[in-house]
Amino acid sequence: ILDGWELDFEIFPSDEDHPHPMSLRYLSFCGKSTPEAQYTSKQNVAQIQFIVPKEGQGFQVKINFNANYKPCNMLLLNNDYHKITLRNFGLARNCTVLSLNPQTVQLLYINVGERSRNSLLYRSLHELPGGLRTACQKDHGEDSVQLYQGRGVGLSSMKLVLGFCGLRQTAAHRLIQLRCLSSALRLQSSGDYFNVVRFAFMPVEPVEGTVC
Repeated sequence: ILDGWELDFEIFPSDEDHPHPMSLRYLSFCGKSTPEAQYTSKQNVAQIQFIVPKEGQGFQVKINFNANYKPCNMLLLNNDYHKITLRNFGLARNCTVLSLNPQTVQLLYINVGERSRNSLLYRSLHELPGGLRTACQKDHGEDSVQLYQGRGVGLSSMKLVLGFCGLRQTAAHRLIQLRCLSSALRLQSSGDYFNVVRFAFMPVEPVEGTVC
């Protein structure tokens, strides 16, 4: 049982984006004495890999889909189009939405690296400086949004298209085309800010050729 998704020897979410080490995410069982147990994934996907060497052998599992009111990492297997909101809730965590399809991204609302724990009590959104910037701390490091495109499910093998932070309260008119087989938006948070990013995945405009 894998708490995540494996494709072509890459695993989603990465070690940096998952709260547990791989030793706790990958569990292996065999024989007849395996006790019944319950395992809960940290994202919307989990994977069961199995080998049944002889006829008549096998296993049985029961799967429940639980509501997650603080979603973080998400894998979109189908070419469905969504409006998605990612928040860090003031926590130090990284959240990635990965689609196994080309996507057009529209940014609907951004508040990343602006509203800190200290300023939350006395600064309203109207008092915060507006606008997005690409010169974020540590070059798109802590408290930033990153857009990737490439192949597979591993961000390390994908290309960083854009990184930014700041405040924008209205939907962007400029759409970002991610034309590769995999598209990803990642919210990286240090825990010093209450970060929010709201965006939409939409169909990609058809063009000749490919950039991947």
